[in-house]
Amino acid sequence: GDIAGEGLIMTLNDQVQFVEGEERGYHDELVNPAMNYVDNQDRVLILGGGDGLALRDVLRYPVNKVILVDLDPVVLDLAKKPPISILNEYAMYDPRVTVIQGDARKFLAENVNAQWNVVIVDFPDPTYKGIIDLYSKQTVAALAKVIDRGGIISFHGTSNLKVAAKTLALLKHHFLYTKAFRRPFKFIGNTVFLLASQRPLVLSE
Repeated sequence: GDIAGEGLIMTLNDQVQFVEGEERGYHDELVNPAMNYVDNQDRVLILGGGDGLALRDVLRYPVNKVILVDLDPVVLDLAKKPPISILNEYAMYDPRVTVIQGDARKFLAENVNAQWNVVIVDFPDPTYKGIIDLYSKQTVAALAKVIDRGGIISFHGTSNLKVAAKTLALLKHHFLYTKAFRRPFKFIGNTVFLLASQRPLVLSE
């Protein structure tokens, strides 16, 4: 559907996933601080983000390998077709990209020895149990194992401040350096973004 003057809108389980008029601002905050932080942008893992919009922004950097893992086959299919494929600039078809339909937690458990320079966590807001479980100590512990020593995690901290605070506390347990910042969005609400690394978070403006 669409909202007058805002273009395409995508919902999942009655929750707004993105609005075309503001999605670039959201993905700027989710992707660019992390990608600009690392010295090596070679290997990037995206968990969630099945619409391909975070992927689109990641591919603007000199990456060699990107894996995108999303549970929802419907969203992944929509991302490969207009109008969403136009918005994501056909990112799902880039030869550097491997798309996996599956559970992010299962992927992490089966790939504990993989080392990523950047991990982008773009899970939906936790409005029901299956999503709430993604914002867990098990997920954060698994993420800590697969991030390169000089790498960074960018986590969609959601518009739920309790969830954001809990997730930040979990990140602090596993990472030496963390940062949280909040940005206002008209339709998805004031959204928290979380960053975590084992080295100081000196970020490019």
